[in-house]
Amino acid sequence: MRLRALACLFGLFVLVGTGFAQKARTMPAGTEPTAKAQFDRGWRQLDKGRYQEALAAANLILLNGPLKLYVEPSSTDPGGTATKLLIQKAAQGWSDALGENIDVVICTDSSAASVVVRSMDTMQLNGREVAGYTDWKRWVHGSASGVKAVITLRTRGLSKNCLSKGAALQAAMHELGHLLGLDDGPQNGIMGLLDPANPVTKPSRSEVQLLTEIRNQARQLLQAARLKEAAS
Repeated sequence: MRLRALACLFGLFVLVGTGFAQKARTMPAGTEPTAKAQFDRGWRQLDKGRYQEALAAANLILLNGPLKLYVEPSSTDPGGTATKLLIQKAAQGWSDALGENIDVVICTDSSAASVVVRSMDTMQLNGREVAGYTDWKRWVHGSASGVKAVITLRTRGLSKNCLSKGAALQAAMHELGHLLGLDDGPQNGIMGLLDPANPVTKPSRSEVQLLTEIRNQARQLLQAARLKEAAS
């Protein structure tokens, strides 16, 4: 998520007929690449009769089950309280926009979490000032699947002043958006460039439509895998 003055890029650790129309096998433009890769893999596994792996791929994209997060203490947020509230507000923002619950659970033990959230006063990525980024991988092993990620959020701008609540919220929602399956997007949305003076705090209509389509496509894969498994 690049800013005009303060960049906010995301890093990614890329992983490598059923009676449904071919369109149901295609993720829309704007889908985060690793989510698309797992979706495509799910359909290939289904075609091979590996129904549990296809189900796992669909559930991975849908993030079925709670997303477990651990917030690391930092010098600016020793107890992690402010960061926890920010992440919960970001998840609620996506839940409200989608009309379905994006379940986030804050863990007290990092070993129980699939996502670690860190905050830093300043940071750079590939020599550029950034306001946040996420390193992640999506994995499927047999019938199991999951996401492992580290989200890092910046707390101060280039002037060393604290980011506004709105700017911090857009950065957090942007990074969660990647985990939900969205790639970077246009300027007028959560997934677009962050202008610290004019942050976007709600997903645009097109972002909601895109993420809804991504999730519907994953549900089509889920339904096809269940039907095939029941008939086998």
